[in-house]
Amino acid sequence: MKAAFRSRDIAIGYLRQLEEVHEPLGLRACGCGATGMCRTREILDRPWVKDRIRELERREHQRELEERFFPDVA
Repeated sequence: MKAAFRSRDIAIGYLRQLEEVHEPLGLRACGCGATGMCRTREILDRPWVKDRIRELERREHQRELEERFFPDVA
């Protein structure tokens, strides 16, 4: 079961990396260089994808805090 969660987090991490490359630059331009509507940006802007990325970031932050303040528990 842990392997499935780890695989999910890796896949969502890839979406987060894509989001960095496809950062909206305004006036329908994308960080990837596309003008007009970037199809990847359309996918990354979907609420489900944004929610998954946000949840991954929350879990990573929580994990960092636990490792920082409770290093012997892990």
